[in-house]
Amino acid sequence: MGEEKKIVAFKRKRIDEELEKLFTTGLFIVTGKGGYGKTTEVLEFLRRQNNVNTIYLSLMFSENDESWLWKKLCTAFKVVSESLSKEMDSLGFPNNNFDIDNVIEALCKNIKRETVLVCDDCNNIDIDNDRIKKLIERMTFERIPYFHIVLITRKTLSSQYTYYELKNKCVILKEEVFTFNKNEIGELFNINGIEVNEENVNEIYDYTFGWPLYVYLLVKGYDLKEQLFYNLLKGFKLIKNLLYERMEEKEQNILLKLCLLDEFSIKQAVYITEESAERIIKTLEHENLCVYYDVTAHTYKFNKLFKLMLRGELEKSSIDEEEIYDKWMEWCIKKKTYIKILEKIIFLEEYKVEDMNAKNDICNSFKNICERGNLKQFNVAYEDLELSFLHNSILCKFHRKYSQMKNVLNKAQKCIKEFINFTDGCGYGLEYLITGEYLYMIGNLKEAEVFVHKAIEKAENKNQHSIYVYASFLLMKILWNNNDKNIIYIKINKLEEYAEAYDLNKTKVNIDLAGAYIYGLLGKKDRISDWIKEYSRNLYEIDKNDIEEMFNVIGILLLLEERYSELKGLCKVMIQKYIHSRNIIGLVYAYIYDAAAAYKLKEISSAAEAFIKAINIAKRDNIIMPFVELSAFINDLIINLRENSSDFMKDIIKNITVCTEVRYENVCGKTILKNSSIFDLTERESEVMDLICTGETQNDIAENLHVSINTIRYHLKNIYEKLEVNNKTLAIEKYRNISAKA
Repeated sequence: MGEEKKIVAFKRKRIDEELEKLFTTGLFIVTGKGGYGKTTEVLEFLRRQNNVNTIYLSLMFSENDESWLWKKLCTAFKVVSESLSKEMDSLGFPNNNFDIDNVIEALCKNIKRETVLVCDDCNNIDIDNDRIKKLIERMTFERIPYFHIVLITRKTLSSQYTYYELKNKCVILKEEVFTFNKNEIGELFNINGIEVNEENVNEIYDYTFGWPLYVYLLVKGYDLKEQLFYNLLKGFKLIKNLLYERMEEKEQNILLKLCLLDEFSIKQAVYITEESAERIIKTLEHENLCVYYDVTAHTYKFNKLFKLMLRGELEKSSIDEEEIYDKWMEWCIKKKTYIKILEKIIFLEEYKVEDMNAKNDICNSFKNICERGNLKQFNVAYEDLELSFLHNSILCKFHRKYSQMKNVLNKAQKCIKEFINFTDGCGYGLEYLITGEYLYMIGNLKEAEVFVHKAIEKAENKNQHSIYVYASFLLMKILWNNNDKNIIYIKINKLEEYAEAYDLNKTKVNIDLAGAYIYGLLGKKDRISDWIKEYSRNLYEIDKNDIEEMFNVIGILLLLEERYSELKGLCKVMIQKYIHSRNIIGLVYAYIYDAAAAYKLKEISSAAEAFIKAINIAKRDNIIMPFVELSAFINDLIINLRENSSDFMKDIIKNITVCTEVRYENVCGKTILKNSSIFDLTERESEVMDLICTGETQNDIAENLHVSINTIRYHLKNIYEKLEVNNKTLAIEKYRNISAKA
């Protein structure tokens, strides 16, 4: 066996910038699962600091006993001084505020330079224990000069610490900070002598999600003589040797069965595997061994690299994949989560080249269940899909790859038709709804309206209540854009009557949310349901699933109520969630809300950054309407960017402004103009037009701007094209009109 390959690590500047915040606070918490290099990054950062005492306290083998903890702590303080260590030991673990005062006095007396106490593996002690928590609070919140505590833990923090962070009493650094981004993956491979291109980097990120442990495993398993695909197999081998082969056969079989699923709950895992799967799943998740727990969805999922390793082992096993899909289908049908079945079929259709067998298995399984009569047993025929009100769009459930929205639509239409045929009508009208949503998103409102009316008609005929509500909601957004306010109010009333007629409690919730968003667009916050307003006042107590379903509604309500700081905090949470779930449409909305909130808080650079991120994501699929919907809150930001941004940014803004086909007044009293082409002019083109309007000739302008006459003619050609005119007189008239109104 050859010499083991040594990996060259590299310092990531952005992580150092985050860690520097520990010197601004008494309490600095680093939280996240294993394999993210949290401890290594913290200790390496402190090692590079000059004149800093680092006290390292490992709690890996904690006895979870206060006396034991105090002994460990006193011994660690020898780094500062022997006398401090002895004094702390003599004081003993503090039992009351008086004892804590003595500890604080000892620390103040002995610590004369920056000192950082790093408590590692805090997941092995109960930091929510009242006495331990009180000690930590007093030692940090009273800000002992030069003294800082760093807690490193795998545990999910209690809401109390989140509250402290909101009150600026501590700083919390989460595992996402330590995740490798694509640029860093490329750099790590390159400094280790491995040349990778953009496609390679994208593949590595797709397999690892930037988890440092896996990224380093792939570097370690790379052979320069082989292709990247085979090197991934070496990563599989490492994981297989470290984890899979050390499990009992029963545990291996549980994981092999579950690897066919995108996500699963404990109850679902038990139903599908017909085994007691809870222990192995929770053990792997707790130790961060390739299993993630989504606290918002209450489901587990495998890391992709681990999942692919399991899929390879599954092919060698005697497990019948179609039987697993049968059990999964039955579970979805029993729980009436039909949309999950449809999502799976569409997802496999989208990736059918690399996973055609799975596509055939799941479709055959679904057909078999239909033929066996199981669907009749569960009353699926014409059953409502029971769609949640997610980001104002059904399409976002299926659109998860950049630049592929039209392609996803085409494949989804095909799969939906098969699904409706299999189920004898469940989902009727959905193919028209998502087509209407697509046309709406790209700004083609006229055609979108045609498909929306078809969706409403078909859904109403087959009692597809969720589709009916979604389609009606989309129609109201189109009516809002056309400034048909009176018709909107009629539609909202009709929806409420619809829910009453069918006694639909869950649908009533969706109708309230749909109405709330429309009222938000109209600036009528007084008409928004009281229960939604109450929800928005308790953001940190609400289940994250509820917040996700209500995000757009809560977002627009927070803007109307000028609760900008709360909105920024909410956007931070949702952006991370959408990035992880690859919810592209949701991500566009989240960045727009983030930009609007930051701008209102006078954080101009932060607002511009968020807005540009929204633009860069949206332009790949020509997603227009989220910007138009929220134009009331970003109009000033757009004007600011128009005046201070690059030509590239102004060109992007054209995609937003040019789509508005009517002139209407928005809720902030600003005006969005039809074809606001002034936004399209570059700074130099605006200069030229200003001079033209004063009566200057082309020669005079060329002389004033110190350019050639040909350059001025070139600018005028572009100006005429952008203003959609063919002579100077019309250009002056249109330029003056738009300038005055803008």
